[in-house]
Amino acid sequence: MTIVGLAPLAVAEATELARLSLREPDRKRRESQATWIAAESAGSPFFVQELVRYLQSGTTSDLPGLEGLSLEQATLARVMLLSASERKLLEVVCVAGVPMPEDVVLEAANLQENEHLGVAVLRSASLVRSQKNAGGSEYLDSYHDRIREAVTAALSMNERRQINLQVARSYERLHPLEHSPLAIFYDRAQEKEKAGEHALLAARQANESLAFERAALFFEIVLHCDLDEAETRDVRTLYAEALANSGRGAEAAPQYMQAAQGANEANNLELRRLAMEQFLQTGHMQEGLRVMTDVLDDVGLSIASSSSRALASFLVRRAALRIRGLGFRERDASQISEAQLRRIDVCWSSAMGVGINDPI
Repeated sequence: MTIVGLAPLAVAEATELARLSLREPDRKRRESQATWIAAESAGSPFFVQELVRYLQSGTTSDLPGLEGLSLEQATLARVMLLSASERKLLEVVCVAGVPMPEDVVLEAANLQENEHLGVAVLRSASLVRSQKNAGGSEYLDSYHDRIREAVTAALSMNERRQINLQVARSYERLHPLEHSPLAIFYDRAQEKEKAGEHALLAARQANESLAFERAALFFEIVLHCDLDEAETRDVRTLYAEALANSGRGAEAAPQYMQAAQGANEANNLELRRLAMEQFLQTGHMQEGLRVMTDVLDDVGLSIASSSSRALASFLVRRAALRIRGLGFRERDASQISEAQLRRIDVCWSSAMGVGINDPI
């Protein structure tokens, strides 16, 4: 099946469609209604018809004008005509906010798998739509974002939390290895322990598949769970690494700095070096240079206090290098002291960080 995207109708086209669809005998009132429908529908032919149906349903006949009316009201008026089970199905789909396996939706709504009539009613009413994934499984989603927003906004925070909890439990029973949605739904349901358990597994899976943006999302969920100091530092380091790998270095650097607090001497230096690297590479030179000065000092090095001194040092070392030559004896890293390796890493990060902005 080929899906063809269609642009919204122009205002004049939406107005004309509404005008032709309305059965209002009063010409002036019909023009006013058509203009309002065109604006409220945002050019969607489906919503034009939805608003026409709402105006002609008789529920707005006692109102003097169109003030206070909205597409959300029209949607909710139609939702109220559904049966309790159909309404529950729609609420589950809308609160989920993403395409959901049909079996999960049915169980979360306390329906049996053979009760497909409610799904068929919602499909025919253009409130939900279905699609098959690559494996042929049926997935359900709200027909339009504004339908989802209207239905979700009508629910209390506690009702939304309960639905997310029902979805999470149904998902865990039916698809226990799909850690990504489980982490998200348990997190929305404020079940922090379960959310953290699945988020950590989802983050590791995302890292392995190089989906660093998703890994960062799940590590952030884990950070909101009850962790001890050492666990928090480890997870925060992984979170910072995922942010850096996804190109969000400006966000990664403060996370590295937080992870450095309370770490042992070697890890503290390494985490601050990584923070410095991200600050400098993302153009946050003031913060990067401040951290770099401290890190260099910790390994017995320093940065020149002025450009002229940097240039003089550069010339002296170039001259020494010319006399010494470029020959070297390759050694395995295990033959070099940890302190010397740390100095090499610090020098590399410093040079790469400031080299573009200040080559000398």
